[in-house]
Amino acid sequence: MLGMTANPRESYGKIALDARIEGSDGKALSMICFERAVDELRYAGRCEGPDRKAGRITALQRAANAVLALKAGVEDDNVLRESLLDFYTSIYAGITGLSQQWDAQLAVQLSSDLDDIAGALKEG
Repeated sequence: MLGMTANPRESYGKIALDARIEGSDGKALSMICFERAVDELRYAGRCEGPDRKAGRITALQRAANAVLALKAGVEDDNVLRESLLDFYTSIYAGITGLSQQWDAQLAVQLSSDLDDIAGALKEG
């Protein structure tokens, strides 16, 4: 088998993500990571109730992984390197904290912060 999951959202999401990644340049890959982190944070916010906790945790793990990918992609010669690394470290810590103690307002704030940086990347 192709390793498809039982969850259609996950299966279709993986196929769509793989298709977008194929042939993308660095800026496009960064945008994919930003989008993925924001989308997963928003999905985690829709996972209400104890029966959806596993979905929230999975979404937060994916958001955290997207932020780690962004952090790993900061180039050594980037003049904003230290600021970006600090930003990504802070966002990552916030996301992992949400896994321990859910805070809807913090999730919205983290999403907004990521959206702001993504917007600046699109313009620049």
